[in-house]
Amino acid sequence: MIFPRQKLYNVELFKVFFLTLIKFNKGFAKSIYIIRDLLNLTKNEHLALTPYARVGIHLVLSYVISNYKKKDVLLSPFTIRDMENMIISAGGNPIYIDHSNDSTDLDYELIKNYLKDNHETVGALILTHFVVINPEIEKIIRLCRKYKIFLVQDCAIIFGATFKKIPIYKYGDASVLSFNMFKFVSSIHGGAVITKDKNLISYIEATQKNWQTFSAKDLTRYFFKGSLFRFITNKFIFNLISFNLIAYAEKYSIRFLKNFLVNNPTVSVKKTLPYNYKRQLNEFQVRSIASQIPLLEENTQKRKRNFLFLEKYITNPAVKKLVTVNNLCDGGFINFPVLVEDRASFSKHLYNNRIDHSCFFYPNITKNSKKDICKNVTSVSDRIVFFPIHPQIQRAQLQIIVRHVNSYQV
Repeated sequence: MIFPRQKLYNVELFKVFFLTLIKFNKGFAKSIYIIRDLLNLTKNEHLALTPYARVGIHLVLSYVISNYKKKDVLLSPFTIRDMENMIISAGGNPIYIDHSNDSTDLDYELIKNYLKDNHETVGALILTHFVVINPEIEKIIRLCRKYKIFLVQDCAIIFGATFKKIPIYKYGDASVLSFNMFKFVSSIHGGAVITKDKNLISYIEATQKNWQTFSAKDLTRYFFKGSLFRFITNKFIFNLISFNLIAYAEKYSIRFLKNFLVNNPTVSVKKTLPYNYKRQLNEFQVRSIASQIPLLEENTQKRKRNFLFLEKYITNPAVKKLVTVNNLCDGGFINFPVLVEDRASFSKHLYNNRIDHSCFFYPNITKNSKKDICKNVTSVSDRIVFFPIHPQIQRAQLQIIVRHVNSYQV
């Protein structure tokens, strides 16, 4: 049995779409309070829902730039291509910081050195966590406090992670969550901002006040995309048809099939927030989000067990494990990433042994541009391969992955 690299967590995508299609939206105030309680927010911690996580980042930065009067925003270029637009449309100027060598984490020393000379123009730092939490998070928090930099945590793919047993979204000046269709808690679209800054929440709510509520028309494209994805990852369809098509597309570089597998489309530069981003979640989306949060911890622990199994038993020196876990710094464990020097050869070996995997996580969005000074990010992006560790995968399949990864020869 072959298990796909990714599965949809939300079994209510169809329910959300059809309820949106046939019922009138009545509001969701009660559901927001339920989400607050499920996230264990204190009375000093505030929550605002947004149509997308990226719009949440845009709104946070708009608030920061208008109040701090400093436009520079530090971030990693290992991200979605639309992130730059979210900064520019908020009135900001993106400044890209490289990672540590062979790492998905921003290089703390580079941040420190940049702020030492340029802190007067920097309003915010976007700290994106990937598979596990950035181990330098406490140093970064202290550095931001020293220079009065607003720390925005991008927790889009790490929801469920903890640092020192405290949910990661409780650190920083604001944290942004994603409820995108492919996330651990999902509702076709959706995001959230968590912060102790009540004025920020008021700003977000006031800005979104007159935005339209998601309609069935707004959700139609992603409903069908989710339906197709669920169909092709059905265990029978995937083993009989989908995996073979994927392997064929990768082997012979069939562009339109490969593009379907990469959830990071090219976008044009936009100086204002696109009209179709100006939406509010409807009551069915919010209820669906609230219903899934109780499952978050269980699913996170299942992914963690799968991650630790691969971490322990993959021993091939030609395959470098990209991240490790410690007792203080936990993760969301979206996948298990490794680095290899000859990715094409390694991928061919895996497909020949019927192991699904992906050679795409995020790109370096500055690659081949004048802004490209982040060589470590490019190195990781060009060498990364990741394996599935979602809750549905079975131990027997993990053992098969280990066997074939360890049998790979350069």
